[in-house]
Amino acid sequence: MQTSAFKLPYEFTSFAPAAAEAPRADAAPAAEAPQPAVTEAAAIDEASLKCMAKVVHHESRGQPRLGQMAVAQTLINRLKKGNGRFGNSICAIANQRGQFFNTAAYHPSEDSDDWKTAVDISRQAMAGNGESAAPGAMFFRAAYAGNTGFFRTRQHVATIGGQVFYR
Repeated sequence: MQTSAFKLPYEFTSFAPAAAEAPRADAAPAAEAPQPAVTEAAAIDEASLKCMAKVVHHESRGQPRLGQMAVAQTLINRLKKGNGRFGNSICAIANQRGQFFNTAAYHPSEDSDDWKTAVDISRQAMAGNGESAAPGAMFFRAAYAGNTGFFRTRQHVATIGGQVFYR
């Protein structure tokens, strides 16, 4: 069941099929007008919101709100700029092997304030309404975790609370 949709402030042009050619002025009228391949803003369903909220909750619960927003924006950055490398949807990115965790197996209490905050932050991030917390971040790690060679080759973007964000 799909419920209310959320709008993202960007287009999924790299994921859309090529648009049909516009009919010529001297051509016979078509039976139906062609539908545009991509709308001005792409819709995100409730499942995507829940996947993102689970990542925000699991990875940044207890962190400052700005840090939680940075986690959500990292997922969006992976979708927008990852060229499919991380997945072609928020849920595919959240569930990518070796990246986060299996969101289907994670069941936080949906009555908790932490969960409500994660959902609110995810909704804001998807709508493009959150403060730009870690611009362009594609990766993050816990500040207490060692700075491995992988992260040493990335550009540091921000440190927020107990997390470090990289491009």
